[in-house]
Amino acid sequence: MTSAVQQLLRAAEREMLAENRKRQQQSELSGSGDDSSSETGKKRRLARPGEDLYQCDQCDKAFNKQSSLARHKYEHSGMRPYKCEDCPKAFKHKHHLSEHKRLHSGEKPYQCKKCLKRFSHSGSYSQHINHRYAYCKPYRE
Repeated sequence: MTSAVQQLLRAAEREMLAENRKRQQQSELSGSGDDSSSETGKKRRLARPGEDLYQCDQCDKAFNKQSSLARHKYEHSGMRPYKCEDCPKAFKHKHHLSEHKRLHSGEKPYQCKKCLKRFSHSGSYSQHINHRYAYCKPYRE
């Protein structure tokens, strides 16, 4: 590696460390600990010194893997390559199309073992288990 490239890498790392120190100070002032809160209210882990991050060029998000950054960029592109064959809806991610298709087919693969209620989306099932399981009545024939 040439010395010019090494200098650029060191400068980038110093810049990242300075930004992390600034975020750390801001989070300590707000009392939020080691996480950094974005405008959306979601918490993100701060980068550690020496950690490679892939920064989004359209927002302040950074990722540990190039593939994670590539997946994230769909959020900015507006592209929806996964199209439903039964209706005009289209999705950014394949798994969202898979879950949507269940609305047309009526498939409900997730089932509560207590009340036997069935769900087409894993998120609905998880919400039932985490928030309503204590209240749901056992199934009786």
